[in-house]
Amino acid sequence: MRVAVNGQLCTDSSCYRNAGISQYIRQVVTALSQLPDVPEMHLFVSGSVEGLFTEKIALHRTLRATAHPLIRIVWEQCVLPQLIVRLRFDVFHSPAYVLPVVCPCRSVVTVLDATFIRHPETFPRLHRKYLTYFTGKAVRKADAVIVISESTRRDVVEIFGALPEKVVTIFPGVSEIFKPASDTETHKVRRRYGLRDSTVLYLGTIEPRKNVTTLVAAFAEVRRALGGNCELVIAGAKGWGCEGMGRLVDDLGIADAVRFIGYVPGDLLPALYSAASVFVYPSLYEGFGLPPLEAMACGTPVITSNTSSLPEVVGDAGIMVDPRDTDALAEAIVNVLRNKELCEEMRFKGLARAKKFSWEETARRTLKVYENVHSGNSRG
Repeated sequence: MRVAVNGQLCTDSSCYRNAGISQYIRQVVTALSQLPDVPEMHLFVSGSVEGLFTEKIALHRTLRATAHPLIRIVWEQCVLPQLIVRLRFDVFHSPAYVLPVVCPCRSVVTVLDATFIRHPETFPRLHRKYLTYFTGKAVRKADAVIVISESTRRDVVEIFGALPEKVVTIFPGVSEIFKPASDTETHKVRRRYGLRDSTVLYLGTIEPRKNVTTLVAAFAEVRRALGGNCELVIAGAKGWGCEGMGRLVDDLGIADAVRFIGYVPGDLLPALYSAASVFVYPSLYEGFGLPPLEAMACGTPVITSNTSSLPEVVGDAGIMVDPRDTDALAEAIVNVLRNKELCEEMRFKGLARAKKFSWEETARRTLKVYENVHSGNSRG
């Protein structure tokens, strides 16, 4: 069986593409390549992926220009179908929403979330229209649809009218690098980023859907309750719609306690999570939400939203609040920072919860979908 995967959104750069979608593609393809019964795997890429994949993955480099959204769309719809025919692939997998409208072989599409429908205000208009149109086409065309949570499964069936019998829920995993860091590693990260003893950490793209403005407002209340001994560290690349963040921090009078440290290299993330007193992820909507899972795997207490898929991720191991309730979010942060027994309980539960998620299991179930689609079945 010859399987091709569209990895156009996968790169090792520090821009927004190195966020959730890129991480998902990298982890799934890498885990597939490590299975003993791996099929012949091919990956189409445009950006820099040096050292990201083993020799078991045949890389097909497209023009660098396909990194531009409009050129990528033309490539996916016009050039890719010809390549599928020429290279005689049996199964084509798009791990990010979009299939060629005319796909000349069996096909699988992964829908990571339906944010562009559920929270249209958090997406640029043209991007929203593009995803709405092509995701609907892909879901109806595909032989199987992979979703990464039951929340997203409900959305795909309800919004796009997908046949329930061809939608398969396969949870992402957590990389083995995410574990409690040693004191030495934690100290290095503390020194590199100048972290205080009491650190509230957020990690993710800074954009409206991630609801960082509510976190900043909540932290202002935390600061008033606890005094000047704590800080909010916001890590991650800037997305669209984040221009007023610095002004908000200034207006709230907490500029001395809020720091934006930008993109953090992947090899430093376990130590950064481990160095934090609490990880807070107040996203309005997530298809899954890897950062809370990564934080739990590192033994860090997690506070997140009670919406979409996030309860599926944290279970009873974290504290969940209404992401639009600033007071509730502030109260949860204060409780964790003040209560050492609660922190230890959350740490223990989080470590146990994280062990339930494995990229190897994700890969095995994904391979099962490929095999069933190849044999003519509609699901895994």
